[in-house]
Amino acid sequence: MLAFTGCSTMVLTPGSVKQGVATGVSYSVVKYPDAVPYLKAAEPVICSAAHGTNLAPAQVVAALQNSNADQLKTPEGVMILNTALALYVGLWEKYGTKAVTKSDKLRSYLEATCGGIHDGLIAAQPPPAPSPPAPAANFPLVSP
Repeated sequence: MLAFTGCSTMVLTPGSVKQGVATGVSYSVVKYPDAVPYLKAAEPVICSAAHGTNLAPAQVVAALQNSNADQLKTPEGVMILNTALALYVGLWEKYGTKAVTKSDKLRSYLEATCGGIHDGLIAAQPPPAPSPPAPAANFPLVSP
């Protein structure tokens, strides 16, 4: 787990990664809705990479670049995705040469990144249209 130091210590868990990514994605796609198709296409690629044998960030990026998602890239989508992946890259680098032996832990963080992208895209969807008003009652009412 990654801990930040200072006046207090915060432990970075897969849950906090997922929440952080979801929050960033949801706010970002409201501002940059043209990024949504790229992020929707990138999400399953990242999820698939999380279940692979090589969890290196360079391999995740290569998988993205070799997928159909690459054709949907926008500058804003790339910025949002790179920001989401930055947490994972930081965790990978924290483990350094031990990253290969920490594959289960790193897998959980990459899965959290994938889940955060998914949740962020859902949270940014506009609410459904309101239901039409109920029809007028066709039954006798008590007079005042």
